[in-house]
Order: sequence, then C-alpha cells, then structure tokens
Amino acid sequence: MDTVEIISQMHSAEYAVAMWAINMHVSEQLEDVYLGALVPLMKELAQCRKDMPQAFSGSCSVMPIRSSA
Repeated sequence: MDTVEIISQMHSAEYAVAMWAINMHVSEQLEDVYLGALVPLMKELAQCRKDMPQAFSGSCSVMPIRSSA
C-alpha cells in the first residue's frame, strides 16, 4: 500500500491533520502526495451527499477536532 492509498483511507480527523501539515509547508513534494489523495476523498463526500442529503442540509460548519487536553 502506497502513501496515497493510506491517506485516502484516513479518518476525517487524520485527514484534517494532514491538511494542516500541508498548510505548514512541510514540503512541496509531500504536498503533491497529499493532494493526490484529495480526489478520492471528494468523490467519497459526493457519494455521502447522495446517500444522506439530510446530513448536508442547512449551513456548512466546521467540526472542531477534540483535543485530549
């Protein structure tokens, strides 16, 4: 299993951390790998919207990631 496959199967919280790493400019090469995983995740989200439209109604909000503090 390569890096893109692993990232594409991440839980949403793990993916959020990966995107944070990209925003912190970890490296351009690594960024390309993460962005390569974005397409399958967007396809999965689109499928979820079709399967459960009621879950996506109303305004969009960002769910906070729980900290262990």
